[in-house]
Amino acid sequence: NVPGIAGLAASVSWLMSQETPSLGNYFYQEATKISELTFYGDFTKEHIDVFSLNIRSAESALISDILWEEFGIATRSGYHCSPLIHQDLGTKNTGTVRVSLSRFTTEEEIEKTIKALRIIAKR
Repeated sequence: NVPGIAGLAASVSWLMSQETPSLGNYFYQEATKISELTFYGDFTKEHIDVFSLNIRSAESALISDILWEEFGIATRSGYHCSPLIHQDLGTKNTGTVRVSLSRFTTEEEIEKTIKALRIIAKR
């Protein structure tokens, strides 16, 4: 698959040349101010900008549906191909909502997401 490998190499090269700062720490710092949110993972160390969270004991699919239908924010809900870890996390009945940021995520999109999470958490 020479074309596929060449495309991957070009993509990685382009990504490495970009100096876009990560907004993940900003998202985490602002979202953790919402007391009804629970984050899963250790964000004190270097990490990728993928966050699993819940709002109280709400079903993760419900939260993801509200984020999409009311705010136009795409997230993923459920067990994320890791059902056994949810027994240890205590989320086997709810799963988690996964918020994934990319190089193209803007500060405005993060602000919109945080605002939406605040609104949902107050319900």
